[in-house]
Amino acid sequence: MKFQDRGELLFLLTSVLFLTLLLGFVLSFVPNVVRNVSAVAATDGLGVYWEAECVHKVTYINWGNLTPGSSQEIYVYIRNEHQAPVILLLTASDWVPHAASGYISLSWNYNDHWVNPNTIVKVKFKLAVSRTVQGVTNFNFIISIVSSLTLPGDLNKDGRVDYRDLFRFSRAYGSTLTSPYWNPDADLNGDGFVDSRDLYILRKFYLLY
Repeated sequence: MKFQDRGELLFLLTSVLFLTLLLGFVLSFVPNVVRNVSAVAATDGLGVYWEAECVHKVTYINWGNLTPGSSQEIYVYIRNEHQAPVILLLTASDWVPHAASGYISLSWNYNDHWVNPNTIVKVKFKLAVSRTVQGVTNFNFIISIVSSLTLPGDLNKDGRVDYRDLFRFSRAYGSTLTSPYWNPDADLNGDGFVDSRDLYILRKFYLLY
């Protein structure tokens, strides 16, 4: 490419420099964007669907783009396909990267009531991103929905959650699948660990029957 004179070349270089600076200025006002897709897994006897007619199963949720301090809500329909009433439990696990679990939280509006056989419950999931999120540009995790045929935390199976169950739970606290004091009944969320997340579930049902 030939230029007519030095003035034309100088004008071109000045234009390129101006556009570069302008682009950098505009991008400085574009918030960080967090992209996320989470898999959805449910235990046998539960169906998770996109519609009340229970036609299309939910296998993953695309949360779209989330900025720091924002949240997203997604509705699903959960059907109890057991032959007995169940209580639903929710866990979020296998975060990638692991640090994302410190900035992103998952909750739902299910109120811990018994769900009768063939009953459909409309549930709202809410994913919230902390304003202080750092170093996370995209992430994924697994949403697990577990059904319990007994009252969660009722370790001795007497129909209530009380101090007897708390005593049994305390003996298994901190254990894993390979621990000598492992108690599978104390692993209330089924993640292979008896920890604070299980204690949180037990506290929700304590003295309920």
